Amino acid sequence: MKNKTSVIPSKPFCHPERSRGISRECEVSAKGGFLKRTKRLPRNDKQFAFSIVEILVCIGVLSTIIFAVTRLFFVSQETAEIGKEKTKATALNLEYLEKTKNIQHADWNLLNNGRYIINEDGGILSLVSTTSGELVDNFTRYIDISPVYRNQNGDIVDSSGTLDLSTKKIAATCSWTGLHPSQITQSKYLTRYYDNLSWQQSTVSDFEGGQMDLVKITDPTINNGEIELLGGCQGGSPESLIYDDQLQNGWRTNCSGLGFWEWLLCKFLTFFSNGVISTNSADFTYNESSYSMKIQLYSPSSGSWRSWVKIFNYDEICTIGFRNLHFYAYNPTPDEIEIDVTAVYGQWDERTITIPPVTWTEISLDYEQIGEDYENNLEAIYFSKIMDHSDPTLIFYVDAMDLTGGVGGFFTEGTLISSVLDTNQSSAFNRISFSGQTFPNTLIGFQTAISENADGPWLYHGPAGTDLSDDLYTDSEGQGIYLGANIGRYFRYKAFLKSIDGQNTPILYDFSVNYSP
Repeated sequence: MKNKTSVIPSKPFCHPERSRGISRECEVSAKGGFLKRTKRLPRNDKQFAFSIVEILVCIGVLSTIIFAVTRLFFVSQETAEIGKEKTKATALNLEYLEKTKNIQHADWNLLNNGRYIINEDGGILSLVSTTSGELVDNFTRYIDISPVYRNQNGDIVDSSGTLDLSTKKIAATCSWTGLHPSQITQSKYLTRYYDNLSWQQSTVSDFEGGQMDLVKITDPTINNGEIELLGGCQGGSPESLIYDDQLQNGWRTNCSGLGFWEWLLCKFLTFFSNGVISTNSADFTYNESSYSMKIQLYSPSSGSWRSWVKIFNYDEICTIGFRNLHFYAYNPTPDEIEIDVTAVYGQWDERTITIPPVTWTEISLDYEQIGEDYENNLEAIYFSKIMDHSDPTLIFYVDAMDLTGGVGGFFTEGTLISSVLDTNQSSAFNRISFSGQTFPNTLIGFQTAISENADGPWLYHGPAGTDLSDDLYTDSEGQGIYLGANIGRYFRYKAFLKSIDGQNTPILYDFSVNYSP
């Protein structure tokens, strides 16, 4: 009996394919234990190629990142170094600019145009001319001082504008050597407005030092002066005729020392000088232009003399259009006085006016018209007063001259030329300002004049640089003085008060000029 042999399943066996592709496991057949080879799938060549590309791309990206990071590191290091250099250069520039300001504060006139380094010796700063600059480690620095020009609006422009002697451009430059040499420049403008001085005029005594034309000083409070237009021959405004005939050396022997205040009416000035009448009986007449003061001395033994004041001279401009003369007279003495009013060649009524003590008295003179040429008949009006020897003085005031029927109450334009300011050295006059009060159709304006001599010449300019009466500084808050004429030792201003219709007068309270020695 044959022994039955059994077929022992063998382990799976796979014969590798020699063809290209991907091998798969061989499986043992369930029947008879025979080995059965499974079918191999074909290999994908494209997938294999893409895998290589991806690896190469990754390597390239990684290399780029590594390079960028390395480059960024070195650039950051370089930038940090450059930043340190710029920071140091900026600090050196700012130090120079600050030191230049200190020099400006000490003496503006040291800031002359040019290139400088700054030397410090014992805390004292000085500018030293240079061409190469100051070496600080590997940095070189210097400053350039240059002039500044402005246009008519005050804006800084190139050299085609007007030179501003009160402004300088300061440019600090610092350069450095090394891996990346470079330089930086920082600029600023300096003006000589530091520690400025101010000259003000606001009191009676301030204004009295000037020259007035058709304006007057009022004193609403003690020595707090104001400037107003005079009331002209159009009526309306009170004006003052103030004179004090004080007999200094005894009225029986002479009439010297008879002080006479200024009276301005219809554009005429009446003065009384210190003329001397040494005889016991004499006539004395003082003439200023065509206006006069006449003193007649009568019989001193009887203690009687007469003072004549000519207050009005014929002027067609002033006389056409009015018929009546109104004014106020004031008697400051403790006794009543009598004033004679006389019109020469005119048809005004002549009368003697009694003025009570320490009071104002309204006086009205009515004109009696003869034909149509009544204005031309008036030549002059005189006030006179008879005194006796018991009167120590001859004093009376005339105020509120009012010629009715005219075109208004004030002159349409008047001026005040100030006293002279001496700054004791050449100075820059920077700005003017003022305070005042204006009414409809009125104006306050100024022109300025600057000279190196106390006696002038005085050339007045407005903001446009002309002397025209409409070229005026009118901003009360302050305006810069015309740059073409703002340097000098001596200063004056000319104030213009204007009234278009003569109905109101502007009022000037005070004036101020800002200047830099």
